Formats: sequence, structure tokens, C-alpha cells
Amino acid sequence: MIRAVMFDAAHTLLDPHPPSARVYASFGVRHGYRVTEESLAASLKPLWWSLRAEKESRTMVSGTSEEFERAWWRGLVDRAFRDAGEDRGIGDECFQELYEHFGTGSAWRIFEDVRPTIEALKQRGVRLGVLSNFDSRLRQVLRDHSLEAEFHTLTISSEAGWEKPHPNIYKIALEASGMAPSETLMVGDDWHHDVEGPRAAGMESVWLRRSGPSDPRPSVPALTALLDLVPGPGGPRIA
Repeated sequence: MIRAVMFDAAHTLLDPHPPSARVYASFGVRHGYRVTEESLAASLKPLWWSLRAEKESRTMVSGTSEEFERAWWRGLVDRAFRDAGEDRGIGDECFQELYEHFGTGSAWRIFEDVRPTIEALKQRGVRLGVLSNFDSRLRQVLRDHSLEAEFHTLTISSEAGWEKPHPNIYKIALEASGMAPSETLMVGDDWHHDVEGPRAAGMESVWLRRSGPSDPRPSVPALTALLDLVPGPGGPRIA
């Protein structure tokens, strides 16, 4: 029986808004860099996936930290600026402003299905948590949107020292919640991190796919679908 639900954060509860490339470009132009939203958008997507894969190979072995996360983002943004045509990369002052900006609620929007789903699950007596590959900035982002207090637990990879899909971060989140793995449902947009990883830890899981091409793997299109899967303590186990 499901007694707790843990949510991923980025692209599950919230999304960058305006798009990251537009924000990067606006900050860059203000600091005198020759970049555009279009050139940054073209450079960011392939960089994100390649650098994230390299990052995961490292963190699965030696873990993560606030310092590592900040340095990783610094490297990604610098590479994105260079690939977008700015030979100098990005300076410390511009990066610091960008980093701080994405640590505020004004850089993010909350999906429309988040608050209704949270409220309905709370009324059913379900314990709620966040389990995210993020850094400590997430706390202020959620606070700015009046969401931090809605969750019983908030497990952030840079604070926990491990990233999804390392088994340790699921163990840490479960210990914080006081729930058994079989009583806990993980929901998020990443199959590897939010479905396979939790299942390996003995948890239930649901893949959230708000958009994208057809995929044969089972998924839900919105968080409100959880209300059919988690009727409350004593409800059916998810298959």
C-alpha cells in the first residue's frame, strides 16, 4: 500500500521559465557577450546530454557536493557560450548572476497540475517528499513559490552527497521519510533516475511524460493521474 509519494523537481514540479537559453542570452548581452538565444539554444541541448552523462559516471563512483555542482554548472555554461560563438566563454561575474537568478522562484514556473495533486494527496493522508538531483538553491525556489512547506521531506543530491540513480540517495530519502520502500511511490520525468533507480531500491515508480514522441513504456501525462493510482492508505499496490 502506498503511504508516501516522492516527486522529482525539475521538469516534474517546475520548469525554467523563460527558457534557459533566453535567460542566458539576456544576461550575456548585458555583460557584453556576443551570444543570441538561438545560438545558445543550439549549443545547450547537446552539451547538456553529453556533460550529464560524464557527470553521472563520476558521481556514481565518488558522489557529489555543493561545490561540485556549482563547478559543473560553471563548466556547462562556459562551454555553451563558447559553442555559441563567444570565444571568451563566460566570466565569473556573469556566471554568478546567472547562478543566483536560477536560485529564485522568478526563474521557474510551477506546472498547473502540481498544487491540485499535492492538495488531494495530502487530504488522503499521503506523506509527500521531493527527491531531486539539484543543489541547495532548490529550497529557495520552492519557498518562493510557497511549496517548501507542503513536503514532509526534501532530499537534494548535493546535500545528500549522492545523485540518482545511485542506491544511496533513495536510501537516504526513505530513511528521512520513515517509510518502507514498498510504501513509497517515486514520480518523475527521467526513466533511468525516477523509474529504474527507485524500483531497484524496492520502491514503486511512475514515469511522468508531459510531452514527447510515442514510447511503449508505461507513463502518465500529468501528475493528476496519480490520484487514480494512489487513493490513500489501504489502496491498491501499483502494478
